[in-house]
Amino acid sequence: HYLMAAIRHSLQSEVFSPAEERLVGVVSVTKVGRKKKACFLCASVNSEQPPQAAIHQVKRASEKEPFKKKHTWKLNELSFLDGKGANSSSPDFDLRFDKTYRWTASSIAEKNAFITCLWKLCHRCLQRKKPEFENVDRHRLEEQVKGFDPSHLGSTTAPVEEAYQELSAKEEADLEKILSGCEWSISNVEALTERLTEELSCLDDANIHSIMASEDQVVALLSQMDKSLWELQKIEDKLCTYDSLLQEVRDGMEEMDDKDKRLQIEDRNHAQLLDEVESLVSKLDIGHEAEELLRRGDLSNPQDLAKCTAAALALQQAVDAGLSPGMDMLSAVTQQRETFDQLTWGFVKRLSTHLNGLFVKQSEDGMDVLGVHRSSNAALVLRSHSVYHRELGPYSELMGWLRNVDPKQYQELCKLYTAHMGRVYEKELKEFVEIVKQSLISKSHHDKKILKHSRLSLAQSSLSLTKSTSKESLRSGGSMVDLTTRAHDSPTRSTGGTGEERVGRFDEAFLMILEQLDPLCYEEECFCRKFFCLDKVATASSSDSPDGFLRRRRKRALNAQSQRARIGITVQGSMEELFPGLENELHSFIQFGDRLDGINSLSMLVRVSQHVLVGETADHGTGSYFHLCLGKILIIVKRLFDRFVERQVFLVQEMKVPKKHRCGILPCVSNFEAFAIQAENIVRGTDRRADLDKAYKLLMDAILLAIQRVAREHQKTPSDVVTMGTVYSYVVVST
Repeated sequence: HYLMAAIRHSLQSEVFSPAEERLVGVVSVTKVGRKKKACFLCASVNSEQPPQAAIHQVKRASEKEPFKKKHTWKLNELSFLDGKGANSSSPDFDLRFDKTYRWTASSIAEKNAFITCLWKLCHRCLQRKKPEFENVDRHRLEEQVKGFDPSHLGSTTAPVEEAYQELSAKEEADLEKILSGCEWSISNVEALTERLTEELSCLDDANIHSIMASEDQVVALLSQMDKSLWELQKIEDKLCTYDSLLQEVRDGMEEMDDKDKRLQIEDRNHAQLLDEVESLVSKLDIGHEAEELLRRGDLSNPQDLAKCTAAALALQQAVDAGLSPGMDMLSAVTQQRETFDQLTWGFVKRLSTHLNGLFVKQSEDGMDVLGVHRSSNAALVLRSHSVYHRELGPYSELMGWLRNVDPKQYQELCKLYTAHMGRVYEKELKEFVEIVKQSLISKSHHDKKILKHSRLSLAQSSLSLTKSTSKESLRSGGSMVDLTTRAHDSPTRSTGGTGEERVGRFDEAFLMILEQLDPLCYEEECFCRKFFCLDKVATASSSDSPDGFLRRRRKRALNAQSQRARIGITVQGSMEELFPGLENELHSFIQFGDRLDGINSLSMLVRVSQHVLVGETADHGTGSYFHLCLGKILIIVKRLFDRFVERQVFLVQEMKVPKKHRCGILPCVSNFEAFAIQAENIVRGTDRRADLDKAYKLLMDAILLAIQRVAREHQKTPSDVVTMGTVYSYVVVST
């Protein structure tokens, strides 16, 4: 008993007093199956009001080390206690907190005392949820609870329980005196216990003799104690009454606190609900005026059109507004969504009908009006469509809105526009090219008969034809085209004037066509990009680490590049539908020029190359539709020029000279001079010199071989004479 009291004293002073807690129960335990590592289970209460109880597992590493708390559980965490039988002689018992802990007490008395302490604490400190006690003597525990004073729980100086009292100062001094004789170590517990027991027996005998000597005083004291017990019983009854009243007050206060918390939660919920409703209304309400404009607004009136555009954008914003989860299930939101759908499809139908009417009207006007006129300096000019573009420009925002709302209807309108205006452009381009062709033909119609005999090929085969027309061919700048085989194939072979004049007129006409088509196509392409909202590339910004930012920027750049490529394909497709005959008309005019004179292929090659080069440095760059077409035309013209050179080389190789007459200078040499003069004038200052030099090399090689062949085969003229005269003229021409 005294040893346990000393341990209690050490635990209180070392562990619980610094934490302002009071030790009310302790038991020495070991875990089941482990007899070596002993520890203490302690029950304590703090100094708060109402007091809070807890259970601690306390142990120390060695005898010289102080006690320390290893685990702490609040009393309300205890859900189950198993005493292992009310009358059992087993010192084992179980406590269940977050899991079940199995303990073995050092003695059955300590186990029962600790379980009793926990029973009292649970009934005094836990008002609602109490742990279950199984396999315990409930009757004995109930009797213990009746004599328990709850007021002692909050005091750090009150008695701990009936079985234990704190030592007084004198008792503590006597205990220290006894322990000092043992040099502060208890090596022989049995000897110490025996000594203390003997001294206690002596003291008990002395006390008994003293009591027997004062029997009257004892009787008086007992009667006084009975009265005190009766008064204590009355006080205890009153305290029980007060405790029940206080419990009711405590329950009422807890209920009021719960109601107050619920009211605060309701207020917050009402405020949040009000904010959510206001946000919902602001997102889904576009106004009665906007609804009327979408239903009945006049799209032909500029003021109403601007208002309808703003209303449509507001409608789209309301449709795309993000709502909180679950808001879509509200009937009001569902009805508003249905109203928005009706407004959207109704306005889409009205807008489509109105734009379709504008497209048809512009198409009819374009078909009725001549697409070509002459400027003040008598130059041919293609009619601009800027008036149509200005008329359709205010609808560009609505087209962007329509693309997001109804992509199918948007595609239908795009097809309608390209179909209607494509017919207009096809008619105008055809008229323009035909007028240019007629102007080239009519300027030299009076020289048609002369030209049939004025231009010679390099392979002139008869001597009489050579003598009669070589000078005329040189004077007219005749090219190296085989007119004898092509003059009957096409009536357009009717140009006149000198060769340089004919080539110059055609060059001016071809340049005029390019200069008229380029701004026309570029203007229409810019309008389509703006009107059909084809240039919008989605961008997003985000904050991230430097590496993440660089990765995101590269990804956005790749996405933007691919999207621009898709936009370019879309624009190109639209322009192909708007200008269905552009490539055909250009190809037709190129073939026309080639039939007029083969040297025109070189002139067209130079002009197309220059135009493509200028387009690369312009704002619209090589991505415009017209310059993409010119890229294809450049290939065609280059092939025509190569074919022209190949034809001349073939004619030189197949050249036949009359053998009945003496041979002079070969006609291919004279005609090469005229060809060189024209070609040099065409390519001077351009980047097509390499193509002409390649043609020179092929023709000169063919001419040299032809001279050697004629010198060997001609019978009337010595070979040295043929070679000397022809080579001399060839050298003069080539230099």
